[in-house]
This record gives sequence, structure tokens and C-alpha cells, in this order.
Amino acid sequence: MQLSRHNAEIIVKELNTIINDKINMMNEKGVIIASTDQERIGQEHEGAKRIINDRLEELIIHSHDRYEGSLEGVNYPIIISNEIIGVVGITGPYNKVAKYGQITKKMTEILIQEISIKEQKSMDENLRSRFVGEWLQNENVIINTNFVERGRRMGLEITNPRRVIIISVFDNGTGSDSLDEMRKVERVEERVKNVIRRLDPDSIYMKSSSNLVFAITNRKDSEIGKIGEMLRSTVEEQPDMKVVIGIDDKCRPYTMMHISY
Repeated sequence: MQLSRHNAEIIVKELNTIINDKINMMNEKGVIIASTDQERIGQEHEGAKRIINDRLEELIIHSHDRYEGSLEGVNYPIIISNEIIGVVGITGPYNKVAKYGQITKKMTEILIQEISIKEQKSMDENLRSRFVGEWLQNENVIINTNFVERGRRMGLEITNPRRVIIISVFDNGTGSDSLDEMRKVERVEERVKNVIRRLDPDSIYMKSSSNLVFAITNRKDSEIGKIGEMLRSTVEEQPDMKVVIGIDDKCRPYTMMHISY
């Protein structure tokens, strides 16, 4: 695992909400890639290099001139899967900052793991969405055994009989803050997804432009109509939110789902 500058900046900001002292994050080469002291970013931190090279559990620096690019403070290795991927340091007198040291190290490692899980989940969801897009939107794709198996490796069983529902949520208010409107729509979309997941844990989902697309297990028209009404109520109970819902006309073979879409 590699500690990116972007993720290091997120973690430093998060830590800084708890610890008021200056915090630095160094990568696996001992270079400062994030810091509450912006002028230090890009500098080599000799103390961090020593931690990495000698696999030290802690390095206390009492003097600014002891290690090049290093200031007085405490520094700890960031260890993920028994690998040092970087170093976190707190600048300040030892008797002041040492009490935060181990807590900062542990919080950093936890945050990195959480970010890694989120990134992997996002990558998996993107792969799934691309696959579902090929299946539903591309009439020229060859739906053969290899294609089916590719879906199964991602936990998607496309051969089960399904119906297609397409949902478009939008803000019908007059607010001028487009970013705020986008966030409102995203929150409501998440509610819609949760409703579908509860009703049909085996549903297949993708986001296409501003639409939510679901291939749910086969239902009669009357049942799928009730689901549509439930989704409409879920959306429109939120102030200014409206929804348009499209439902296919019948259940088709999994090789013909682009027609249902």
C-alpha cells in the first residue's frame, strides 16, 4: 500500500481537529507530503528516513539541527500489514506532544485503513457499474458464458429473471445553490437504493447519468407498480423533491435485457 498525498492531506486535517499542535505526514521515502505547516511540504525529513530504514517504533527529536529537515517533536511509523508506508510526526516540546503520540499513530493507521476500504469499494462499484452498463445498454454486446461468469465473479447473477426500473430524482425547489441541490438529490437517491435493497437484496444496480437503474427479480405488474408507488412516496416526502419512474413492460430473457432497459 502506498500513502498518497491526497489521503495524507485528508488525515492531517482530520487529526488537526483533535490535536492543535503541528502535524506532519511523510511518505515511504521520508518526504513530507502533508502538513499543517504548508511551507514544509516537499521537504525531506531525515528523522522519518531513519524510522523507515531502522524500523524504529518511535523517534524523539529534541533539537532542530539533529536531523536535516526535522524539528523538535515525536515521530512514529505508520504500519499497515506489517509494512511501514510512512511516518506521522507532531512538532513541539516532548513533554507537551508525547502524550498524543501513540494515539496519533493509531488514529492515522485506522484512518488509512478506512480510506483504503472506501477506495476499494468505489473501484469495485465502478467495475460492477461498467459491467451492468454493458449488459443493459449495449445491444451489440455478446452475452455468452464468459460474460455471465464475469458477472458472477463480481457477485452479479444476470441469468435470473428480472424486471428493469429506472428512477430519476430531482429537486423541484427554487434554491439557487446548485451544489446544495446536488447533495439533497444524492441523499434522497441513497434512500431509494436502501428501499430497493430491503425489498430485493438480489437486485442489480447501476448509476447512469442522472438515473438510478435497477434490475430487480421478476415481479408481476401489480407488484412492481406498488414498488414504484413506494419509491415515489419515499422521494416526495422530502421537501421539494420529485421523481420520475420508468418500468419495463415484461420480463425478458437475460440476453435481451437491453430491450427492457
